[in-house]
Amino acid sequence: MLMSGYLTDKSISGPEYYNLAKFEYSKLDQLLSTLCSLKKIDLDYADIYLDYDYNYSQYKHIVKKFIVDNFQNTSLRFFPFRLEYFSQWVTAAEMIPREATSLLLMNNLDHVFVPEKNLDYKEFVDFVKSKNSRSIGCILHWQEFITGIGVKKFGSLESGEPVFYNQTCRAYGTTLTTPEFFKSWWQSDFTGGNRIVRPDNPFGPGVEFDWVNQYIPAREFFRHLDGYGHNGIRSPQAAPLRPCCQYLDDNIVHTDWLRGYRLNSNADLPSERPRNLKIFPNKNASVEDIKDYVINANSAYFKLFRSIQLLQPKSFYPYARLIILVLSLLKYDYMRKSLYKFLFTFNSHKFRVKYIFAIKYMKIQSKNISFPKHISELLELRYSKIFRLIINSLLSKFFKIRNKS
Repeated sequence: MLMSGYLTDKSISGPEYYNLAKFEYSKLDQLLSTLCSLKKIDLDYADIYLDYDYNYSQYKHIVKKFIVDNFQNTSLRFFPFRLEYFSQWVTAAEMIPREATSLLLMNNLDHVFVPEKNLDYKEFVDFVKSKNSRSIGCILHWQEFITGIGVKKFGSLESGEPVFYNQTCRAYGTTLTTPEFFKSWWQSDFTGGNRIVRPDNPFGPGVEFDWVNQYIPAREFFRHLDGYGHNGIRSPQAAPLRPCCQYLDDNIVHTDWLRGYRLNSNADLPSERPRNLKIFPNKNASVEDIKDYVINANSAYFKLFRSIQLLQPKSFYPYARLIILVLSLLKYDYMRKSLYKFLFTFNSHKFRVKYIFAIKYMKIQSKNISFPKHISELLELRYSKIFRLIINSLLSKFFKIRNKS
């Protein structure tokens, strides 16, 4: 794992960005909760770059001791600063152990690992690194990505859980990838000397690369503690999550999250996706569990077909029952708004069209390297230049075909 961040109460967007009246818990509580949750992953190594503003500098030794105490089987290296310049990222990339085959990049100090066990996560990690050295595991903001633009079902893990994918040319603050691909981001300086505190840099140029597959699991691994109000998501299943750790009276107090709404209406999290999911109450899953899972998965955009792909009913009767259950969720105002956003919002469709054109152009450009890398650069050229590029491309293909014959 490579973690880099700055502990501060200051926010670029302000608390209202997340539709929170105020930050109910401290950022120290959120960081401690993130660290506490990560110990379930059994990390082999962790390079931790942390900086603190004036209000939190007194807690440096507390955070470091907490990490050492909770990651006793992890090779730890601490750095008293945050990665924020290109040269620092280059050095950090070079320091990743050679034996590392996957990399968990953590630039969000408030993204907690929510499963009770790490078996599904480990299986997903192995899946991502087996596909391609340039692949990305999309493990943040699950409610947004599982219903994102261009998402399709890729296949299933050995456990039977489905995996989805789309394509991206950008990285994110919390990302699962390979050390090889991560190092390729820092081959040449694109920042012009400006700060870059994370790949999706809010202060200037960010990391970009040729389009690659990003794989999305069928269940949520990391949750943003401040919720998803910044994307207009109103379902309680995607609401802010309290930290599991709080620093109170000079002590760290841990209170684990309550999972599932079936047994406790005051639970913190929707239940995990049960294996061998059935649309009938039984000892492993109830209709209420399924409903919470489906709402969580549809809280960004309401997609009936995606729900069917996620739950994978095996015969006609469960299939029909699932359709009725999913449609019944439209009784909730926030689900109707999700459906409206998916079907009728102009900006959403406009972005879809742009995304489709970008993907199509990427495939054309990969076969015609004389074309600019991005379609936006192509559109800035004069028509005569575009015409010459097309003619040259066609002639090149013609001569290749002729030579083969």
